[in-house]
Amino acid sequence: PSEVATVHKYDSYDTPANRFIKFALSTFSDVCRKLLECVDMNDDSKYFSEAHKIINQIDDIFCDSFFDEIGELEIMPVNNQVLEKREGYSQIFELIKSVAENVGVENIQLVDYMRDGAWVIEASAEDVSQLIGKRGHTLDSVQYLMNIIFNKGNDDSRIKIVLDAQGYREKRYQSLIHLANRMARKAVASHRPIELEPMSTLDRRTIHMALKDRNDVETFSKGSEPMRRVVISSLKKKNFNKQGNAEWQPLAVDDDDEVEDGLDVLYSVWDGNVSGVVGLDSYTSAKNVKMVELDSADDYDETKNVFSAEIDKNGAYEFKKVNLVQPFVQVSAELTLTSPSDGKSFPITFSALGDVSSNEKFNLGLLTTLETERARVLLAGKDKLSFELAKSKAAEDVWNMFHLESLDFDQTETIDVSKASESGTALVAATVLLQLAAGSDLLENYDFVGTFKSIVADVAKDGKWDDEKTRLRAADYALGLKISGGYENTF
Repeated sequence: PSEVATVHKYDSYDTPANRFIKFALSTFSDVCRKLLECVDMNDDSKYFSEAHKIINQIDDIFCDSFFDEIGELEIMPVNNQVLEKREGYSQIFELIKSVAENVGVENIQLVDYMRDGAWVIEASAEDVSQLIGKRGHTLDSVQYLMNIIFNKGNDDSRIKIVLDAQGYREKRYQSLIHLANRMARKAVASHRPIELEPMSTLDRRTIHMALKDRNDVETFSKGSEPMRRVVISSLKKKNFNKQGNAEWQPLAVDDDDEVEDGLDVLYSVWDGNVSGVVGLDSYTSAKNVKMVELDSADDYDETKNVFSAEIDKNGAYEFKKVNLVQPFVQVSAELTLTSPSDGKSFPITFSALGDVSSNEKFNLGLLTTLETERARVLLAGKDKLSFELAKSKAAEDVWNMFHLESLDFDQTETIDVSKASESGTALVAATVLLQLAAGSDLLENYDFVGTFKSIVADVAKDGKWDDEKTRLRAADYALGLKISGGYENTF
């Protein structure tokens, strides 16, 4: 390896070529080990000795610090010798660069590789979103032309070409898998079929394949192109026989979709109402609430799809006839907190993150705001957690602030404190402790808004409540309570 790998002193050793070397050596070692399992040491001592020798040599090579920096081979390098000889090879690269230039994308970089039998060409640039286009339409159109140009007159040896842009398609694919599982859970919980928006054949098949191993739902397609769509239905659909007894019967599956050439972009349209309650008290007021759609392909940044609704005197609100391209949203309300001691007003924002495909109710309060900001950090972090995992981890961190086991409680934005439940009383308990920690006793002139913002920033950073002063204030109050009989007996 030291003879094969030639790099400058300050260059990284983690190159595609060196990853392939590591992969080849590792594969050769595995082959030798499998050979040893099939060879009798006494009868075939020559082969046994030779294989054992090779394994030892490769193990010695891997002990070299040279390999410490080299990662694992994830994608097999493309063999361009075959592709370059084909008519249309240079034209498709010229096409990409020409379109990019016309839509205002400068200094575009193209990398190609083979994946799952397809030739993938990935574009990257500072403003590559212009090449993607709305819902990926520009990317799809260019990809369609590329496949026609490159495969013209080669019906017997067609090569599937996929045009991607900085992982856009993979992110969309993962969002579709996430949507499928969310809607499956909704179908099971509601005991009614869930119809998705019209999709391409590939998108429909992705939904089918994502749910095929589940034993609680069935999927089938209905309608005619281009309005054909997937229906997700619970296997536990309740029917009644003539005697009125409940029966559980599976639904029929019509999975006749075939994979199309090319790769379509995921988009999911959601249409419905969203409602909830903003946590108001005698010292807070709010008039309006806002909901904004989040883009999963762009680190869940806010889109321009924004909705607003009025808040009634009880804090209730409702967005009617909401149409979304993606199911991820952030709901927020600007509140005014009035000090009873001097009448001064302070602005404060309550917010909540959610997925409308699994939940259509979002209550806003102190804890949902904590969870939102923590989830935001997790979504934008180096690990790039999925929306579901980020929400789950954020909820766990927030409940753990108060030494409450999050797995026993509902999602904070779905909890209705007006109904008797362990989740509701735990939420009230945590909210009271948080108010005391931030100094909600305005008669003592605590800066509640400023302190709460400080706690939010503190917890959002790493999921831990590090501010000892505010923690001790909450702990002192908690120590004076008798909660042995459960939260409901105390709050």
